Amino acid sequence: LTIRKILPLEDKEITLNVTEQDVISLNECISEDIDYDNLVLLHPGLGWESKTFPVAWWEDIIDKLIDKGHQVGIIGKYIDDTLGVLDINIRDGVIDLRNLLGLGELFAVIIEAKVVITNDSSPVHIACAFDNWIAFIPTCKHPDNVLAPRNGNKYYKTIVMYNELMDNPSEAVPTLFHGKICNTIPDDKNIYNFIPTSEDLVSKIEENIFRQ
Repeated sequence: LTIRKILPLEDKEITLNVTEQDVISLNECISEDIDYDNLVLLHPGLGWESKTFPVAWWEDIIDKLIDKGHQVGIIGKYIDDTLGVLDINIRDGVIDLRNLLGLGELFAVIIEAKVVITNDSSPVHIACAFDNWIAFIPTCKHPDNVLAPRNGNKYYKTIVMYNELMDNPSEAVPTLFHGKICNTIPDDKNIYNFIPTSEDLVSKIEENIFRQ
């Protein structure tokens, strides 16, 4: 506003650094061998009602990814029953990294993974600092307002899937500093009205990332 200009996308890119110590610390946290070229990271975000997806939906994604021969890692921190990441059942083929990683180790595993799947903005912002794939499932915020540009493009190596958004940008009042935040699901709908099926999401990931 001060200079009466919009910054070019390349000047809005996120820069994060991963140190050698971060990699060493990450390896100390993981007791299993990881095939990073085949690793899919999940961050099943837990928060307000409109951005908390059913555990069964996430677990179905995990099962389908394992059936496709992928290794699955779960990242994030459980804070309490209303914030953090969901309590996903761990099965063979899943590496549970929840509550184990500091920021440096988290950066290190994200930069190495093939793709990060999440419904939460925090891991999206981290992944946007690197060159790996992102699969983002928004429900209440438009992806234009969450994704950071890479290579001058907000949708570089990014899959975005949703059926509709609870917050319609056309309804926003331009003079308000904060836009509308839709914390709850409309009474006449449920979360499945807004998110893709697990089959559609995994198929899109396979098609765009692993079949290239």
